[in-house]
Amino acid sequence: MKTEPKKSDAPDVSTLTTPDEQMLAHLPDGVDRRSFLMRSAVIGAAALITGRNLTPEARAQAAAAPPSKPQVPLSPSLNVVKESKGPVMTTVEEFYKVGPGPSSSHTIGPMRITYNFYQRCTKLPKDQLDQATALRVNLFGSLSATGKGHGTERAALAGLVGKEPATVEPAFLDGLAAKPDQTFPVKLGDKTINVSLADVIYDATKGDFPHPNTMRCALLAGDKPLLEQEYYSVGGGFIEWKGYKPPTE
Repeated sequence: MKTEPKKSDAPDVSTLTTPDEQMLAHLPDGVDRRSFLMRSAVIGAAALITGRNLTPEARAQAAAAPPSKPQVPLSPSLNVVKESKGPVMTTVEEFYKVGPGPSSSHTIGPMRITYNFYQRCTKLPKDQLDQATALRVNLFGSLSATGKGHGTERAALAGLVGKEPATVEPAFLDGLAAKPDQTFPVKLGDKTINVSLADVIYDATKGDFPHPNTMRCALLAGDKPLLEQEYYSVGGGFIEWKGYKPPTE
């Protein structure tokens, strides 16, 4: 007796007309469809930009792969880690940010960090500000490794001189790229400190950092720190710092 071959429940890929339809035909069991579609869209865009030709099967396989863990383990003390298992409470104004590209975490975040530090410096007592001789920013981890391509040092300098992401003129950042030796006065009380890109230091790319995007800002009196703060650009333009406590409202 002749046995008929068992028909598969999977759709016939040859009858599907678009690459997305063909790709969805390869959606593995247990993989979240929404995450799968979002990741496949990013992978497809990256392939287009880099000139690669991915088959629907290869694109589906890459989209279904589990996301890679960060090279630097995130500290459990970070608020962004604590909130990862629940809703993030924020406002529309905070969520949708205006600022220079190309990166929210490597451009907008660092500028917000140094602007925050600049504001802290302005609130120091006069006797401390009178001793100040320099401002310094150290970039660590991913900010140090890829910051050049993201304009991180220019963004960090812009924040130090009192500029914010939403209002900084693109011509200012372009001018730093064209003339990197420029210096700018920073007024702190009765004291004026000149800063330049040389005050933003690309430091260690590897180390025991609480977050891959770690920065350290310091106001110095010679070699003595008058004020020092460690910051983290945690993604999306959001920032935290050592000892950070989320707002209650």
